[in-house]
Amino acid sequence: MSFVYADLIRNLSNNITVPTFGSVIRTDYMRYDGRPGYYQRGWIAPSNSNILFPLRLTAQNVPYPGTILIASWQLSIECNHDTVFKVLVDGSWRDNSVGTSGQAAAPSDEWYWKGLLCAYYDADNSTTPSNYQLLWIGRAGTTGNINLDIAPQTSTEGGDTVFVNRTYNSAGSDDREVGVCTGVVFQISGVEGQLDG
Repeated sequence: MSFVYADLIRNLSNNITVPTFGSVIRTDYMRYDGRPGYYQRGWIAPSNSNILFPLRLTAQNVPYPGTILIASWQLSIECNHDTVFKVLVDGSWRDNSVGTSGQAAAPSDEWYWKGLLCAYYDADNSTTPSNYQLLWIGRAGTTGNINLDIAPQTSTEGGDTVFVNRTYNSAGSDDREVGVCTGVVFQISGVEGQLDG
């Protein structure tokens, strides 16, 4: 086994993407075993209707704006393969992948088909959910409690439905699996530099 030791890791834009020093200040987590369906709309401006509120992670009592947040979700989701997932921090898009306008949609508006995570191309969109791992890293930017939300967005003109912890056509039965979503957010004491997100 090999090990690489570094003070920090930067991307090609010279932004710090993974700080490798700093102490863990606090850890918060969530677990959700409900089995709802959420309608995701196509070619429209982002709104609360896209947010999967039960999967919200809350970083509690963040002490400094420079605190680094590392949020990770394990998702059990059934959705159409034309789906991307975005992250909001206190209601603001923070994933650097939603395009420039963020306004009402048109086919030329690139934000609607970009996200931190893309759904698998799945031949079975009705009886077997998929497991996704979503990771977001960024600075808190403020203090107190900070909410981190996941929002799916369909990359086509029409809307579609995302099913959480279940399949399209069943909340659990023979050959129709169900799962559980979990998440954790770590607060890390800040380092100098700029983080993506």
